[in-house]
Amino acid sequence: MGRSATSPRTSARDSCGWFCAAPAPGDHFLLGADLVKDAAGLVAAYDDEVGVTAEFNLNLIDVIDRMTPVTGLRREDFEHEAVWDDEASRIEMRLRAVRDVEADFTGIGRTRQLAKGEHLRTEISRKFDPGELRDELAGHGLQPVAGWTDEAGDFSLTLARVVEHPSVP
Repeated sequence: MGRSATSPRTSARDSCGWFCAAPAPGDHFLLGADLVKDAAGLVAAYDDEVGVTAEFNLNLIDVIDRMTPVTGLRREDFEHEAVWDDEASRIEMRLRAVRDVEADFTGIGRTRQLAKGEHLRTEISRKFDPGELRDELAGHGLQPVAGWTDEAGDFSLTLARVVEHPSVP
């Protein structure tokens, strides 16, 4: 649920997809969630000093170049950045253009331009507040019956029981 969002505060209800049609009353659902934590620590984790995450993110350009007929799209035209979005309660990985970029996707007949400083958002990872998460589950007809967190309170597992069939939004 944390990696699928179209608006700044997309809810779990908007992201539930196939699950909304699957359960029946009495069924149980185990949900693991990444909880809200220190923003500076999150940014540091997604922008590690060794550059592993940056390499992973920049590899997207290499994969697109290999898989899609495109000209003008080069890895060296981008830099990795990790940004905390407090309003949306999520960390974003982005590729920021270090110069003006014009990529011509010849296979689909489209061109994409990015001015220096503009970015491509390549990943989001939503972080949840435990209370909001319980409210989201209740909105799906799920009643939390047990919950656990790690010692640091960074991650949670919630076991919920279906009390009514959730509807697809």
